[in-house]
Amino acid sequence: MGRYGGEEFLIVLPGCDSDQLRQAAERIRRTIGDTPMQTLNSSPEVTASIGATVCADNNSAEEVLAVADAALYQAKTADEIEWRYSKRIG
Repeated sequence: MGRYGGEEFLIVLPGCDSDQLRQAAERIRRTIGDTPMQTLNSSPEVTASIGATVCADNNSAEEVLAVADAALYQAKTADEIEWRYSKRIG
Protein backbone atom coordinates (compact mmCIF):
# COMPACT_ATOMS: atom_id res chain seq x y z
CA MET A 1 0.00 0.00 0.00
CA GLY A 2 1.24 3.47 -0.78
CA ARG A 3 0.14 6.96 -1.73
CA TYR A 4 -0.42 7.16 -5.47
CA GLY A 5 -1.74 10.70 -5.80
CA GLY A 6 -2.89 13.60 -3.70
CA GLU A 7 -5.83 11.74 -2.15
CA GLU A 8 -5.30 8.37 -3.78
CA PHE A 9 -3.67 5.23 -2.45
CA LEU A 10 -2.64 2.13 -4.33
CA ILE A 11 -3.00 -1.35 -2.85
CA VAL A 12 -1.63 -4.38 -4.70
CA LEU A 13 -3.07 -7.78 -3.76
CA PRO A 14 -0.94 -10.43 -5.50
CA GLY A 15 -2.70 -13.65 -6.44
CA CYS A 16 -6.13 -12.19 -5.77
CA ASP A 17 -9.05 -13.34 -7.93
CA SER A 18 -12.16 -11.26 -8.58
CA ASP A 19 -14.12 -12.70 -5.64
CA GLN A 20 -11.26 -12.10 -3.22
CA LEU A 21 -10.86 -8.60 -4.64
CA ARG A 22 -14.54 -7.82 -4.10
CA GLN A 23 -14.33 -9.03 -0.50
CA ALA A 24 -11.17 -7.04 0.19
CA ALA A 25 -12.53 -3.84 -1.38
CA GLU A 26 -15.76 -4.06 0.59
CA ARG A 27 -13.87 -4.79 3.82
CA ILE A 28 -11.61 -1.76 3.25
CA ARG A 29 -14.55 0.52 2.38
CA ARG A 30 -16.56 -0.64 5.39
CA THR A 31 -13.61 -0.33 7.79
CA ILE A 32 -12.92 3.24 6.68
CA GLY A 33 -16.59 4.16 6.99
CA ASP A 34 -16.97 2.52 10.40
CA THR A 35 -13.85 4.06 11.95
CA PRO A 36 -14.79 7.18 13.91
CA MET A 37 -12.82 10.32 13.13
CA GLN A 38 -12.50 13.27 15.45
CA THR A 39 -11.22 16.77 14.75
CA LEU A 40 -11.07 19.66 17.19
CA ASN A 41 -14.54 20.86 16.21
CA SER A 42 -16.42 17.93 14.72
CA SER A 43 -16.74 14.24 13.96
CA PRO A 44 -16.84 14.10 10.15
CA GLU A 45 -18.12 11.09 8.25
CA VAL A 46 -15.27 9.56 6.28
CA THR A 47 -15.94 7.51 3.15
CA ALA A 48 -13.79 5.90 0.49
CA SER A 49 -14.22 5.53 -3.25
CA ILE A 50 -12.48 2.43 -4.55
CA GLY A 51 -11.65 1.40 -8.10
CA ALA A 52 -10.36 -2.12 -8.62
CA THR A 53 -9.39 -4.64 -11.27
CA VAL A 54 -7.75 -8.02 -11.64
CA CYS A 55 -4.94 -8.26 -14.16
CA ALA A 56 -3.13 -10.94 -16.10
CA ASP A 57 0.61 -11.50 -16.01
CA ASN A 58 1.01 -9.91 -19.43
CA ASN A 59 -0.65 -6.58 -18.54
CA SER A 60 1.55 -3.55 -18.19
CA ALA A 61 1.39 -1.41 -15.07
CA GLU A 62 -0.01 1.41 -17.22
CA GLU A 63 -2.89 -0.77 -18.47
CA VAL A 64 -3.78 -1.96 -14.99
CA LEU A 65 -3.67 1.53 -13.50
CA ALA A 66 -5.79 2.95 -16.34
CA VAL A 67 -8.52 0.35 -15.82
CA ALA A 68 -8.49 0.72 -12.03
CA ASP A 69 -8.50 4.52 -12.38
CA ALA A 70 -11.55 4.40 -14.66
CA ALA A 71 -13.33 2.24 -12.07
CA LEU A 72 -12.32 4.71 -9.36
CA TYR A 73 -13.78 7.60 -11.37
CA GLN A 74 -17.07 5.67 -11.69
CA ALA A 75 -17.10 5.08 -7.93
CA LYS A 76 -16.41 8.75 -7.20
CA THR A 77 -19.30 9.88 -9.39
CA ALA A 78 -21.80 7.33 -8.02
CA ASP A 79 -24.71 8.68 -5.98
CA GLU A 80 -24.17 6.16 -3.22
CA ILE A 81 -21.10 5.12 -1.27
CA GLU A 82 -19.62 2.08 -2.93
CA TRP A 83 -16.74 0.76 -4.96
CA ARG A 84 -16.44 -0.20 -8.60
CA TYR A 85 -14.80 -3.20 -10.19
CA SER A 86 -13.66 -3.35 -13.81
CA LYS A 87 -13.54 -6.85 -15.24
CA ARG A 88 -10.27 -8.63 -15.59
CA ILE A 89 -8.10 -7.25 -18.34
CA GLY A 90 -5.76 -9.17 -20.60
